[in-house]
Amino acid sequence: MPGPALGRAEAAYRSAWRSATGTDPQGSLADACAGWLIRGDALVQRAERGGPAHLTRLPEDDWEWGTATARQRLLHRLGVVAGLAGDHPARACLAQVSAAMRDRIRQAWPGTPGLPEARGNPLLVWTGSG
Repeated sequence: MPGPALGRAEAAYRSAWRSATGTDPQGSLADACAGWLIRGDALVQRAERGGPAHLTRLPEDDWEWGTATARQRLLHRLGVVAGLAGDHPARACLAQVSAAMRDRIRQAWPGTPGLPEARGNPLLVWTGSG
């Protein structure tokens, strides 16, 4: 992610976090993305989180939530973590593993499209302001 885009994404992430929790997030956007990827809970709606390991369902099942499927979300997150973590020496191995997993999964699910493009400001839509 280029510098200015990363700066805007980090600012939006921090603002959304602050609005939702009333506290400042700890760590960087790269840390948060890595956590979402590893937990796998962000592949399902909040009401379904904390249950079974959702990542283990993906080889046999691809469910839709909103405008994207779970496989689309996973591939996108792998790409984000590969890109963001690669800029941090302490996370270089995570970036390499994420890129390798993304490439392997693309081979396994060749017809999986990328995420649909957001229209307008997704944060405004998400918070009900837009």
